[in-house]
Amino acid sequence: MAIFFAGMAVQMAGNAVLIAGMLVVAATIEPLTALVLGVTAVCGAAVMIRLRLAAVGASGPFGWSAMRAKSSRARSRRPRRSSIRASL
Repeated sequence: MAIFFAGMAVQMAGNAVLIAGMLVVAATIEPLTALVLGVTAVCGAAVMIRLRLAAVGASGPFGWSAMRAKSSRARSRRPRRSSIRASL
């Protein structure tokens, strides 16, 4: 799990550096282009965050915490299967 999150952090940092570099180069060539690209990047990030919150809300009857509680209740009600060795 730690390797996954470490890799994700490296990729996020790399993407941020890539966007910053792209904006610097675009600003050097044409400042208006850098402004348009920056606004596009910010709007894209805002849309992705809003979609994530809509898909996996933190509260409400269909939110992550409610689904997690429902899952744990269902798991605790399941009968335990006996092991194969116990039945032999």
